Amino acid sequence: MKLGIISAFNEELNLILDDLQIKNKTRVGSRSFYEGNLYGQEVIIVFCRYGKVAATITATCLIERFGVDAIIFTGVAGGIEKNAHIGDVVVGNHFIQHDFDASPIFPRYEIPLTPKEGLRSDVRLTQMLTESVRQFIHSYADFISEDLVNEFHLHSPQMYIGAIATGDQFIKEQSTKDRITSAFPDVVCVEMENGAVAQVCNDFEIPFAAVRTISDSANEDAHVDFTAFCERIASKYSLGIIRNFISILRKEV
Repeated sequence: MKLGIISAFNEELNLILDDLQIKNKTRVGSRSFYEGNLYGQEVIIVFCRYGKVAATITATCLIERFGVDAIIFTGVAGGIEKNAHIGDVVVGNHFIQHDFDASPIFPRYEIPLTPKEGLRSDVRLTQMLTESVRQFIHSYADFISEDLVNEFHLHSPQMYIGAIATGDQFIKEQSTKDRITSAFPDVVCVEMENGAVAQVCNDFEIPFAAVRTISDSANEDAHVDFTAFCERIASKYSLGIIRNFISILRKEV
């Protein structure tokens, strides 16, 4: 299996690349695609850039140019479920585009010609990703120093399995948060890429799964929480989860 790994931000990508045995680096447009061996698994790793168009370009390149057999996405997100806290981890099983509105031609939120409001993740990949997160949470202190655990209050991170909402905006207003939760009560977090990647993978019939670490509370203080968390915590979460995922994947294929 050739596995595509999409990273949501550069800091996360760089930490993973430290462990990648790089065989080839290819520049396509504004993106660098790194092919190589990661913990014994053939992978292609790329930084997505931000937003749904960027995510669509990235996923399509992985499938059409590099011929990946499956895609996983790792990154951060704003917590929208009332019990979700910074440092918790969300495994997506349903991806919704909360800013999609082609009404009255199509119902609001429905992806035209599917016809679906959202798209499901691949069951098998999601099960493996869930176990990867479970293992990471059990041993997260091996990756995060005690000082950082105390600073970010990461003493008991939790895992959620649920819907992820995607839109081309960084959510920071309570009114937007309320609109999303009113339309989709089962949404756990919000971000800017996964709904688009899910749509591409659905179109090409490529298995897809995603994991997001809660970096902020999707409110007026989101920009403050987000910057500090991404720089010092989230990349280590992603590295540990991906390491576990590949270990599980290699036992099953």
